[in-house]
Amino acid sequence: MKNEPPPIPHAPADEGKPRSRGPIRRAAEFLFRGLRNVLAFMMAVVLLLAFTPLGNLLFRHLSVTVADPPKADYIVCLGGGMGREVRAAQLWHRKVAPIVIVSNRPGAAEWMRTLVEQTGVPHDRVLVDDTSYTTADHPEGIARVPGVDRHRQRFVIVTDHVHSRRAQACFLKAGYEHVTFWGGLKGVNPPTTYWEWCEWRIINLPMIVYECAATAKYTWRGTI
Repeated sequence: MKNEPPPIPHAPADEGKPRSRGPIRRAAEFLFRGLRNVLAFMMAVVLLLAFTPLGNLLFRHLSVTVADPPKADYIVCLGGGMGREVRAAQLWHRKVAPIVIVSNRPGAAEWMRTLVEQTGVPHDRVLVDDTSYTTADHPEGIARVPGVDRHRQRFVIVTDHVHSRRAQACFLKAGYEHVTFWGGLKGVNPPTTYWEWCEWRIINLPMIVYECAATAKYTWRGTI
């Protein structure tokens, strides 16, 4: 008998073929790609807002404040922002209105009243709404203050510039007919060079982005 060479072992049928990815791995890769794309889009938006005039345009769109508020029946100071109490007191000392109303949640509203009084506004000239937790709460909370008539009386509402459009939408939807918004001076020495404007936009960018998101949420929920 002739010596025959040993048989060559056959490779498994699936050897050499790419292994199929399991469902968990496919889901993880899909999630990673989606997250990467979202982050890239957000970064592009941030760069556009910071280094192009788009940031200025959004700021001007969000701000419905006036430079010189008219005479009114009440100065309303909304809670949630730094320095609003001082601005409200400035208007009182300018005799824009005889009464200041501070509006915030319990505890914070009383603290706001104290700050306004420390600027020289008499205790009996400051009224308190301590039932308002959000921007949407302010109109009804202020309307419950004794003596307030949302239809006939005039209100100068003190808030931040970029917050004013969303606040205005809430007050108008609640039936207020005579409201003006004031955010203080927009800047004694405005930027003049490109890089100064970039710095200004970067400083204001968090507020601009927050207000855009909050306005979208209020619109989606039908709050405004």
